[in-house]
Amino acid sequence: MLDPNNPYTRHYASLSLKDLLDAREASHVYLTQLENVFATAIGLYRIREGDLDHQHYHPVGDAARKERGKKATPRTMENTVVQPWSWPCVLVFVKEWLKPAESHAAAVKGQIVPPFIYLPDGRVIPTCVVQASLWGGTDTRLVGYQFSRRLMGGGYPVVTQVQGSEHVGSIGCLVTDGTKHFALTNQHVAGDAGSEIFTLLQGDARRIGVSAKRSVRSKPFQHLYPGFPGAFTRSHLDAGLIEVDDLADWTARIFGLGMLGPLIEFNAHTASLDWIGTPAVAHGAHSGALKGEVKALFYRYRSIDGVDYVSDFLLGGTGGEALPTMPGDSGTLWCMETGTNAGKSYRPFALEWGGQKLSADGGAQFTQYALAASLAIACRELDVDIVTDLNAELPQYWGAVGHYKIAERAVDATKAKLHTFLAKNMAQLTYPAAAINGGKINPSPKGFVPLADVPDVVWKSNINRGGKAVRPQENWNHYADMDLPGANGKTLFDLSGVDFGHKPIKASALNLADWKAFYESAPPPSKSHSKHVDMGSLPFRVWQIFDYMISATSATNFLCAAGVLGHYLGDACQPLHTSMDSDGLDGASTGVHSTYEEVMIDRYAPELAAALDRLGENDLSPQARDESSIQSGFEAGLAAIELMARAQQYLPPADLCNTYERLGGGQSHAVVEGLWNAFGKATAKCIADGARTLGQLWQAAYHLNRHNKNFTGEISREVLQKLYEDKTFLPSVHLTHLEEKDYKAR
Repeated sequence: MLDPNNPYTRHYASLSLKDLLDAREASHVYLTQLENVFATAIGLYRIREGDLDHQHYHPVGDAARKERGKKATPRTMENTVVQPWSWPCVLVFVKEWLKPAESHAAAVKGQIVPPFIYLPDGRVIPTCVVQASLWGGTDTRLVGYQFSRRLMGGGYPVVTQVQGSEHVGSIGCLVTDGTKHFALTNQHVAGDAGSEIFTLLQGDARRIGVSAKRSVRSKPFQHLYPGFPGAFTRSHLDAGLIEVDDLADWTARIFGLGMLGPLIEFNAHTASLDWIGTPAVAHGAHSGALKGEVKALFYRYRSIDGVDYVSDFLLGGTGGEALPTMPGDSGTLWCMETGTNAGKSYRPFALEWGGQKLSADGGAQFTQYALAASLAIACRELDVDIVTDLNAELPQYWGAVGHYKIAERAVDATKAKLHTFLAKNMAQLTYPAAAINGGKINPSPKGFVPLADVPDVVWKSNINRGGKAVRPQENWNHYADMDLPGANGKTLFDLSGVDFGHKPIKASALNLADWKAFYESAPPPSKSHSKHVDMGSLPFRVWQIFDYMISATSATNFLCAAGVLGHYLGDACQPLHTSMDSDGLDGASTGVHSTYEEVMIDRYAPELAAALDRLGENDLSPQARDESSIQSGFEAGLAAIELMARAQQYLPPADLCNTYERLGGGQSHAVVEGLWNAFGKATAKCIADGARTLGQLWQAAYHLNRHNKNFTGEISREVLQKLYEDKTFLPSVHLTHLEEKDYKAR
């Protein structure tokens, strides 16, 4: 029964966010004058493990009497939970938890937090005292060994020099103003406009752009949240933009997470206590994978000259654990995870900008929470939108390490004069073995790209083309879903006559008209987001290039074609390039493709090199045909299909997808290590077989070319670059536009 004089008999569930903000506004000056108090926030009452009402509802008066009657343990974010019966309240954060005797002494001095805040209009608002979890920081430097050199995105490190000292933070995500694309981070990380910005890739600094003029530090709270109290309050946003040098280097995916979903709005209309307890995930450049939850809203952490500063979100750990975020994670994007392992997406809502530093025991300590701003409001104030689709589907490619390693080893598989010619041009074909093994490779379409990765780095890039690929029809040349059942249940492997018995494919197998008919009638995989089947044409691309090599009249043309052929043979020996399970079972998008072929390969480059060195010919499946049986592009295409079949035997795509899901997905160290332990040896076999087959095709084309006596000496990079940048050189053509007269069995 309600007793107007006893606040413990009231029910407070009807209190609104505005009620709590009114109470905090009325009492904040008093509360922050208390020696032990350092911050306040808006939230729900936190119940300790062991409290009377921890598991089941009890009248609050009973719970309060029991608490007063014992020597209460500190209430922290880690030993408390929010239950359905938790009251809306003002959270009051203290440095130390006072024991009963200390509380009595503090009360006598007027230094105690009141259990309720009374407003002049009769409203009564509960308070909840929470002791901060503190930590002493870390001296560990941010390292970049885990960051790939292919496509950068959210979760990558940011390094700047400000007044002679190094500032380290994280990239949140890509954003755009409709004209330009930017990387979003904190303003204090990006620094002054025009400052050079770097990232760390496998320990090496690489420039990614300059700090843009547009940034926002803080704004009046009532400007951002009209209708809420806070006339002398500022909301800390700390958002800055990096104008990136080369958009072709970027993806909208978040490292360690995956594809971004739609933005979740947090503003004056959507802010409510329902946000409390919301689980969230992130990937900080320093801390790696982070899991937490929204602990409180509008965390008021500082007052200067009568002005208070608030953070939209206070994020803490889950499962009784503190949140292991640390300096270097500033700029990290926090998301809500949606979907299942077969199709997860991450809906962003907050941009982390720091944590609160306290002085304790004579040294610097931090509260073990993350402070974050509403991403929707930060984007609104910067007048930008998040980007969710740039390179988000990650075009089908081996990681650069895989492609360059195959080309390097294929040279050793050739003989006599051809070997001498290719060895003299090794630097034009690929990187030195030491650079590949150490992951120290960084091809850019702005300069010469070793030929083994030209199709990915140059022909797929959108450099200086306003977001359009240099060769719009190139992507389909890099794969073929050989195990996709067609309308009659037969796959392209079946259509090609592959029996997986290492016998040559029959002469009529690679028929352009049959492939077109297959694609026109084949249903997409059951979990695919597309209504149509992607018409991968990798064997026909191999056919086209091999015929070009046979007819090449100059060493330049032969070498350039040989180098790019290596790229497609590298794709043919990557099982996910030849399967409908390319990024998850049955056409799902789980992120396994990039995690396996890019992150795992890059991270374990030295171990992969060692595994390749241990392999002998007897460790590989027998080839279906020898060099003398490859007399045309048609037969080269058949050899590519046979390589695809062997690669799927070494490493069945479904096994890879199932293991990735069992490990939990994502790109954490544990997941990547698990994939390597399961498939490292099989991966080495795929690469070794790709190199063996590539060397075989190079040798066959060399013998068939009537001008090969002129193929000597070193070819200049300038000449090769001019040739591969010519769109008439080995034109990229979609399967539907190939002429059947050019692709007849012979």
